[in-house]
Amino acid sequence: MTRPHAGADRPSVLLVDDRPENLLALTAVLEPLDVRLVPAGSGEEALRALLAEDFAVVLLDVQMPGMDGFETAGYIRGRERSARTPIIFLTAVSTDISHVLRGYEAGAVDYVLKPFDPVVLRSKVAVFAELDRHRRGRERADELLRNAWESAPSGVVLIDGDGLVVRINPALAALVGSDEVGTAFAERFHAEDRDALVGTCQRVLVSGDPDTAELRLAGDGSGEVPVSVVASAVREAHGEARSLLLMVEDLRERKRAEAALERAAAERAARDEAEALAGRLARVAAITDGLDAMALDELVQELCRRLHEVLGARGAAVRVIDPGGAVVADAERGSVDTASRALRQALADGRGAVELDDGTLAVPLRAAGELFGAVAVGGANGTTPPGQRAALIAHAAERAALIIRRALLLEREQHVASTLQHDLLPHSLPDLPGVSLAAHFRAGGHGIEVGGDWYDVIPLSGGRVGLVVGDVAGRGVAAAARMGQLRSVARAYALEGHAPAAFAQRMNVYHRALSPDDLTTIVYAVIEPDRDRMSFVNAGHPPPLILPARGTPHLLEGVTPPLGVSDLPVHPETVVDFPPGTAIVLYTDGLVERRGEGVDSGLKRLLTAASASRDGLEALRDRVVESCLGPSSGDDDVTALFVRAEPELGPSTRFTLSPDGEALGALRRMLRRWLGEAGASPEDVAAVTMAANEAWQNAIEHAHDFAPVPISVAFERRGDEVFITTHDVGGGTRSRADPDRGRGLPLMEALMDEASFSFGGRYGGSVVLRRHLGAPRAEAASAQGAASRSAR
Repeated sequence: MTRPHAGADRPSVLLVDDRPENLLALTAVLEPLDVRLVPAGSGEEALRALLAEDFAVVLLDVQMPGMDGFETAGYIRGRERSARTPIIFLTAVSTDISHVLRGYEAGAVDYVLKPFDPVVLRSKVAVFAELDRHRRGRERADELLRNAWESAPSGVVLIDGDGLVVRINPALAALVGSDEVGTAFAERFHAEDRDALVGTCQRVLVSGDPDTAELRLAGDGSGEVPVSVVASAVREAHGEARSLLLMVEDLRERKRAEAALERAAAERAARDEAEALAGRLARVAAITDGLDAMALDELVQELCRRLHEVLGARGAAVRVIDPGGAVVADAERGSVDTASRALRQALADGRGAVELDDGTLAVPLRAAGELFGAVAVGGANGTTPPGQRAALIAHAAERAALIIRRALLLEREQHVASTLQHDLLPHSLPDLPGVSLAAHFRAGGHGIEVGGDWYDVIPLSGGRVGLVVGDVAGRGVAAAARMGQLRSVARAYALEGHAPAAFAQRMNVYHRALSPDDLTTIVYAVIEPDRDRMSFVNAGHPPPLILPARGTPHLLEGVTPPLGVSDLPVHPETVVDFPPGTAIVLYTDGLVERRGEGVDSGLKRLLTAASASRDGLEALRDRVVESCLGPSSGDDDVTALFVRAEPELGPSTRFTLSPDGEALGALRRMLRRWLGEAGASPEDVAAVTMAANEAWQNAIEHAHDFAPVPISVAFERRGDEVFITTHDVGGGTRSRADPDRGRGLPLMEALMDEASFSFGGRYGGSVVLRRHLGAPRAEAASAQGAASRSAR
């Protein structure tokens, strides 16, 4: 896939000429076209542009100082990604056939002589731009078709006329346990159903009409799988059907639902018969009514008391167990020797009532095919006939079983929901250079009524910091699960380096695919300590609160629709100054909403609390939380993230670096800032920055071959010495010999007091640079000058 760039809907055209007036002329000629024009003043600049994006065509001047057009074209053709990029040579040198042939040998598709005809040149570029548009359109269409096949929830397989698998989608491969191509698809089915499948396929091939059959997959250790198979003929260009598309749907859930409906019907019939006896109904109600409002332990004690008292029994016992047989809750009343014995037998048998000779009766507690306990009643009084007494206890046990099971499920769901929510939130905040962090989270509601609030702090490449605070609509396990999915995807998009606006667009697309009927509000901010600024996007979320280093705290406007509202929402990006001493507060609505009052009152409380606090970040957090959360604000989750830009990076700090120009530039600025904090002279700053940049570029190119693999970078100050350590994970390949390259290691050695290198090891490679901050050195200045002349 091509790399996305600004104006990705328009083809890009690279203009390469060392003369600015020529670039202006080319721009004027091509400006009427619906293309994005990228100028480059040298071959080296052109190659850097090709690293950042792909181009529909390259207009390349032949004669340029340093790297001329032929050499530049050779490098372009030498890269796999740009090997097919069209190149049009522009030259005023000569019309000699040898120059023309050399241009075509270098990879040009056309050769235009200066002065050129603007209409002709514009027409040629328009052709290549249109070809690029068509190519990208085909790529998008192919990708959509491939994604539709891969993500289809139902099983789909394409087979040829002989019944052999041509292609099978993941859903069906998971169902049949194989994705092997070239095998007979009928072999996946039950031996008795294979002929039926083959016959259905042959009929469809002959008639051309779709056909349906319900068959059985052979299955594995779990047994056969009932499926519905819909066969359709796939016609080739000449109209003949030689292949079949089979849609295979798993019918197990439908079969289970039908069986459950049958069981439910039988249970209703039994209850109708039991309810015909009004007296029995009254006694059952006396035993079970109101139990569903109790917690499990209280429920079991109350059920045992009622069995003992309502039935006038000598003794009663109730026991609830988990799937492993461990006792979850237990209760006994009266004389329980025989009742306990009968209860143990009922639990051991688990299928039906157990009656002892003295009339003690024990009934297992079952629901939805699960055994989870038993009740036992010993020696009930003689006012109820023995047959009715057994039916009464069985019916009471049946109703109690449903109530107890519901209580068990509620406790399990409570545990799952709270565990999901708390485990998916960060357990600790990262230690980041240039910023300090504090957070507050409190779950609202009770039991499964936890919400979908979350926050995240994501260290980004080059010392930047990503901040996310989101709120998923709804409550319970479903909301917590969606929150976990969105949090993971948000972290992935942030680590890919997307700007806030692009991040919001991608999150909206994912949210629509995940749960199109739900809403999620989210704010995503990126702090850039190297530029003293912050950019953010707000999708339906409460406005962030910024506390300037000097000035009055205020709310940041710029709210756009929440995720899930529209297929193509517009999420504009806002950029604000964020110098040292500035703080930002991101929060969910639980911080500013109270029952019975408007949100404006909560925002006013927040502003007042922030204005009154000028102490540390944790003091700010405590004051805001204490002021904003009142006794009636416990129904919703409360999430708040506090971040402040610090004036110093500290004596030692760590960063990650990815192979993009923004990250590399940001890290250079962070290094200059850190060296300034260390009291480095301008000469020290220039030398260390140049040497470190060389080490970072070597790691990106040689160790990782420009792959998006993080590179670890550490700054450390020990007294008057600074150490810059760069560590890569290895795996790249060394570039072919180039007489104009290979000077990086001597340059680092010349600029630093010490440069140690370890390349190609099992655990990657590393470069450690050391320099004593102090008097200028002639050799370092000479090395810098040589490097500058080489760069020119």
